[in-house]
Amino acid sequence: DVPDIVVPAIPALDFQDISSGKESGVPVPEFLKVPLLKFPASTFSGIAGVASGVRSALIKDPQAPNLWFRLKGCGNVDQGFPVRVNPNPPGPSGGSGWRDIRGCAFPHTALRELKMTQLLTSELASRGVVSVNTAVGFALYSAPHLPLGPDFPTACVLMKTLGDRRLGSHVLSGLELLLPLLVDDAKLNPEKLTQVFPSKRPGRAEGDLSKIATSAELMSDYMLGTLPVRQDGVYGLTWPDLPRDSSVLADLTKAEHALPEVPPAALKFPKQWTKGGFEIMTPFWQKLWQEAAEQYSTALSKCREGGGVEGFTSSHVLAYLYSRVGYDAGCVLRGMHGLGVSWGTYQDQMCRKDLDEWHCNAHANNFVLLPEGSFPEGVPGSEAIAGFVDLDMAFTRDSFVNVETGCVGVSETDFEALLWREHVGLMETLVGGDVSSGVPAVALDEVGRQPIKLRVLRSALYDTLLHGYLRGYTDDS
Repeated sequence: DVPDIVVPAIPALDFQDISSGKESGVPVPEFLKVPLLKFPASTFSGIAGVASGVRSALIKDPQAPNLWFRLKGCGNVDQGFPVRVNPNPPGPSGGSGWRDIRGCAFPHTALRELKMTQLLTSELASRGVVSVNTAVGFALYSAPHLPLGPDFPTACVLMKTLGDRRLGSHVLSGLELLLPLLVDDAKLNPEKLTQVFPSKRPGRAEGDLSKIATSAELMSDYMLGTLPVRQDGVYGLTWPDLPRDSSVLADLTKAEHALPEVPPAALKFPKQWTKGGFEIMTPFWQKLWQEAAEQYSTALSKCREGGGVEGFTSSHVLAYLYSRVGYDAGCVLRGMHGLGVSWGTYQDQMCRKDLDEWHCNAHANNFVLLPEGSFPEGVPGSEAIAGFVDLDMAFTRDSFVNVETGCVGVSETDFEALLWREHVGLMETLVGGDVSSGVPAVALDEVGRQPIKLRVLRSALYDTLLHGYLRGYTDDS
């Protein structure tokens, strides 16, 4: 009822907490049964954690070294819960600006995160689709950590977790930066590289590698041309007649000679990138790099000797990796959509509807790399490389609320249109066509300085990812 305070409002019926303090079944250390806040390492309190993004942290159970917990909403960096004051009104409707609390969850978003995690875990686990998090519970903060008073309670979500390496910012961006160390540029034949793209690929026929349209350009154009209204036979604005399928997308799992992979040199240490720029690798990270380089070299040798990986005819490690993470992402979204669940695609008063702005949780950074051995061999999910996270905006078709009319539920046609938007938007972010993920701005020049052959190869790899994604999303296995 306070007109200038904004809290997240998912367009769906809220969940009710009927747990009555019941245990989740996940063993929780005593120190995690109270709400915690992040503080700088210089003020170490005896509980060590690892920052995750802006508002979360990971903490290892000291009694169980392989058991990690995610605390989602435990402080805005190390500032507690500051109030952001924005002088601009949300959306185009006018007003005098607004305030919101940063760094926390809220009781209704915490419940949604937990309930949707439980639902999707129980429904999708048997299909090999992996939820990285396991729901445990949530905690409420008290004064002085209620910056806008008791009417706006702050909360922290507690979940058991398998990892935190995000597909966009960590995995795919890291591979882009490392590509010169993983491929022998001198052995990249421009003619053979051109030939991995189908003849209909825009720019292929011009005889200039720099003219070949990138994966990101293709998918951004696809999204712009098929939204807000999907039209049969229209696939974009610049290239309206080109379906985004095997007729225009490269597939390196079927290429024989286009990818001269090399094992990374164990003693050639790459730069490490942060938001502030690059750093020289410390001895701690150098040791890990050497171990990883040796593991990669062994995997590459085995792949070549065995003639492929898990049924792929190609012996290219990178081709398999991109195809597999794409396939996992497609399986995740197919699983959600098959259950009538949106990951969190909607408009509210924070969106500029005149600019067709939308919230969308279906993006590359909501996939997390799974640690090897997360599941015993043969168990569903044991072959997956990536799982899903972040369900505090997810909702079902039956629980959807039209905020303009107050009606519960949405027509099948309208919900299918929303899921189509989610599907197309996810493909765009997976290939780097969106700012929700990707190479940090400070490192873009580093990638831009790579030889044109490597930049075109990067598009071929992202195309291969899209092939895997479409295979997973359409269940064409």
